[in-house]
Amino acid sequence: MDPILAGGLVVAVTFRVNPVKRDDFRRAVLNNARESLSLEQLCHVFDVNEHADEPLFFLYEVYESAAAFDTHLTSSHFLKFNEATTPWVTEKHVSRYVHLGERGSPVPDFPDHN
Repeated sequence: MDPILAGGLVVAVTFRVNPVKRDDFRRAVLNNARESLSLEQLCHVFDVNEHADEPLFFLYEVYESAAAFDTHLTSSHFLKFNEATTPWVTEKHVSRYVHLGERGSPVPDFPDHN
C-alpha cells in the first residue's frame, strides 16, 4: 500500500547551477536523494529530474508532514549536500504543497477556496 496519505507535504525545488558544476551537482543531488530515502522513514518520494539542455534540476519530494521535512533540513546528509552545492547554485526556488491523496487513488473531494 502506498504510504503517501492526504495531508502529506510535497516539496518542489528547482536549481539552476553553474554549467561547469553540472556533473558534480548531479552526483551530489542523487546521493542526497538516496540517503534521504534510506535514512528518513518519513521521506516517501525523492525524485531527481534534470533538464535535457540546460543546467537545471527539478526535485519532487514527498514527506509525511511538514515536521518530517523540517527534520530532513537538519539531517547530516542534507547539511553536507547543502554546504557542498550552495556555491554551485545560481538560482533556487522551493515550493511547498499539500498532498491531496494517495497515488493512484481517486482524488478526495475538498472544498473550494474561492
